[in-house]
Amino acid sequence: MAFVSRKASGRSRGAAGGIGYLDQVEGGCCARDCAPYCVGARFGRQAALIPRIFCIGSVLWDIIGRAPASLRLGSDVPGRITRLPGGVAMNIAMTLTRFGLQPGLLTAIGRDPEGDELVAAALRMGLDCAHVYRSDDLPTDRYMAIEGANGLIAAIADAHSLEAAGDKILRPRWPMAALGRGMRPMRG
Repeated sequence: MAFVSRKASGRSRGAAGGIGYLDQVEGGCCARDCAPYCVGARFGRQAALIPRIFCIGSVLWDIIGRAPASLRLGSDVPGRITRLPGGVAMNIAMTLTRFGLQPGLLTAIGRDPEGDELVAAALRMGLDCAHVYRSDDLPTDRYMAIEGANGLIAAIADAHSLEAAGDKILRPRWPMAALGRGMRPMRG
């Protein structure tokens, strides 16, 4: 899910298809007539710290084993194993950076070595991780897939931390602001 400012997106309707709209956020209030909706007008200049786009959802390590041969049950073949940043929110955020945007991530990542590496990788890509919920008691999520010349053979998602974190990912990580609370999400 991504939240985009109305001014940045040129859209004016409410959330649909995983995209929600924040009114102009970067740099505070963009115009005096947006005051009822503008985070900058409600929360002052601190709102300049809030990205215009939030990608909400899974951010994890994709561990992909690929073999050039066709695979079948019990196959033992040479291939390559890679580990890449992935997950729906991460994939969307990485794509948005290719268009010159600077999205923020709202997700849960474990406070473990794998999580530290994942956050470092996201920061190197230009993603805002200031609002990521880092959990001391939840591991960093992983997804493992086996692919052969004949396509995806099997995949396992060890991705329970985001669900376990629940609404903790929506708790504010910046002064005086929140996207929503519990069953009462933000307006916009």
